Amino acid sequence: MKTKIYLIIFIVLKYIYISAAQTDAGKGKYVYGTAAMPWAESFGNHRAVLEVPKAASVVSLDMEWRRPDKSPESRRFLLVNAETGDTIPNVKKVKVDNEECRILFGPVSEAGTYYFYYLPYTVQKGYGAYYGDYLPDSPVLQSNWDALTGQPEEAEVVRIESRTAFDSFYPMEVIATEAETEAYRKTCSQAFYLFPEDRKYPIRMKHYLPQRWMEHKQGEAFRGGAQPNEYYAFQIGVWSPDAVLGGLTYEATDLVSGQARIPASAITCFNTEGINVQGKPFRKQVTVARDSVQPLWFGVDIPQNVQLGTYTGTITIKSEQGEQKQEIAICIEGDVLADRGDNEPWRHSRLRWLNSTLGEADEVTRPYEAVQFRNSVFSCLGREVALDKESLLPKQVTAWDTPVLESPVRFVVETAEGIKHYEARYQLEEQASTHVSAVWKAGDADMDIACTVRMEFDGWMNYVYSIVPKRELQIKDIRLELPVKNSVGSYFLGAGLPGQDTPAYYDGKWNTPVTTVDNHGVSIPVNKQAN
Repeated sequence: MKTKIYLIIFIVLKYIYISAAQTDAGKGKYVYGTAAMPWAESFGNHRAVLEVPKAASVVSLDMEWRRPDKSPESRRFLLVNAETGDTIPNVKKVKVDNEECRILFGPVSEAGTYYFYYLPYTVQKGYGAYYGDYLPDSPVLQSNWDALTGQPEEAEVVRIESRTAFDSFYPMEVIATEAETEAYRKTCSQAFYLFPEDRKYPIRMKHYLPQRWMEHKQGEAFRGGAQPNEYYAFQIGVWSPDAVLGGLTYEATDLVSGQARIPASAITCFNTEGINVQGKPFRKQVTVARDSVQPLWFGVDIPQNVQLGTYTGTITIKSEQGEQKQEIAICIEGDVLADRGDNEPWRHSRLRWLNSTLGEADEVTRPYEAVQFRNSVFSCLGREVALDKESLLPKQVTAWDTPVLESPVRFVVETAEGIKHYEARYQLEEQASTHVSAVWKAGDADMDIACTVRMEFDGWMNYVYSIVPKRELQIKDIRLELPVKNSVGSYFLGAGLPGQDTPAYYDGKWNTPVTTVDNHGVSIPVNKQAN
């Protein structure tokens, strides 16, 4: 029986921009902030700054830290003298859970500032950042220290710091205590609860309520601020403490300011509806697990010529267990946002991209230009791909006058008898402003081989090979040789490898890449960086 083999090759000539949102800092029972300079990664991303009043054999700390992570009692605790960098040798955990941290530590040889690092982790060599796990606890106490008696000195929490603003737990991962949560329920008993939240503070926790929500009264209007032509985003957190909440949907009214209005059709919930990758609308129902928080992200498409003012309306969250109504008030003021707010990630206006149909129509999207194909050369926005007329593969790829390839790309089929050699002229199949495609076919007594190539206006190229054997064959290898210039291809990403320095040699399989060899001839696993 003949077997058809398909090989798909992608060549992408694009750039991807990735941005990370920053978090704000503020005040609660403790002052929360970000360190002026990031400390060493191995200490972890969080610490408390303590003040110890005087030297003592034993110092106590009673800290209401309100942490959202699992098993905080199992983490290693490090206490470090801020001035000298010396580590306190003894740390005894008295009571440690998500709400409270009571510990004894010492001896402390002098008064002053101490750093309490409570989430140190293993740093991934060559990459940085968290890798593997947090450091396990290691409660090895000096002889007789634990038996010391007397009243210990008390350490004061000056502030809680994160290594960077991105790492901060504040305010959305500072938990409400169990007692606070139960007290909140007693003030208002209902099947489920709604907590509207500004886009600056994405809802992160599924199994805890943020402490800041304890001040929100059910039914209280959400107030937000936007600008003309902004795609305004906000959230409504749904908490179902006692039962699974099924069939979650919503219904919105028009947003009204005097005689002006923003229609309900301009409001969408990204959790329950959208546009799929085929450009077709879809709807889905959301279920909230018992005692869990489900954030619902909403977007409001605000017109450029909107009348300034405060627009009010309601969003009703419906479920199989009932419904709750949330009042919305959006104050629209200020200048027109030319880019809908997209250049400021904290606005989350890019959520509307999930429903974008750009690129679905067969037309060039600005600021791209029509793809060109002349004399066997694809070209788009300063980049060219010159094709070999006998193989249809790139002879050279040029980006802004810089050649990328050391020699032409080769698609190699190697049997027990040796490497196959096929030569045939390609044929242009289709040429339009948005794309150009061509086909190439060849064969012999052993197999037929065919190739189609398509290049689109944004620089995306797609090669599809089809190999049909005419008899039973022993295939030694089918491979693609990409001889990229060393001066150009100093970094590599894809084909099973993480972003890294380009290895001198890479031995990979279809499903499981094995090893790379760095430029010093050292074999390394693919999940490590080549040095």
